[in-house]
Amino acid sequence: MSVAGSLALGSAPVANTVTKNLTVKNIGHAPLFIIGMSSTDPAEFTPGTSTCPATGLSQGLSCTIAIGFTPGALGARSATITLKDNAGKGVQNVALSGTGLADVVVSPASIAYGNAKLSAKKSSTVTVKNAQPVEVALSESITGTNAGYFAVTGGTCSGTLGAEASCTYIVTFAPRAAGARTATLSVTADPDLQSPHNVSLSGTGL
Repeated sequence: MSVAGSLALGSAPVANTVTKNLTVKNIGHAPLFIIGMSSTDPAEFTPGTSTCPATGLSQGLSCTIAIGFTPGALGARSATITLKDNAGKGVQNVALSGTGLADVVVSPASIAYGNAKLSAKKSSTVTVKNAQPVEVALSESITGTNAGYFAVTGGTCSGTLGAEASCTYIVTFAPRAAGARTATLSVTADPDLQSPHNVSLSGTGL
């Protein structure tokens, strides 16, 4: 039996699944039987559909086993899949790897409006990107001691954001009194394990 010692699944947004085939080849002289498959982290790396025949894989032929990768957290993820067969030592280990990406990204993380004269307005743009292959529901709010000095005044974001799409919020600072003012813009998406996404807002009224 011949199988790669490692398989890179690539990247996927957290809680979303990508699939890649693991190829198995019978290099022996007798029919090859895959007796069992197991993963050290079945929640993130899951053996799936196999084209390897239950009646045995003939000499010189290849078959595939679909491996699903569903990251449960951001960053590098890894596991090992073990194949049990009737050839040689009877056990083949394959190292699996992948990377979990943020499913929704809100940027920038903070906005400093600087100084603004009373009754004047300063605006800045916040971008929301949905990296998932599914639509998400969006909502936003501004909270904090000085929340009344900041407002969402435009942009392209609405109640939903399509799969692998982006939109914007226009956030405006309008001081009504002198002094430093702060607040937080919170953007919530569903589904999105990292929600809410917070953007710090600050400005000074002159």
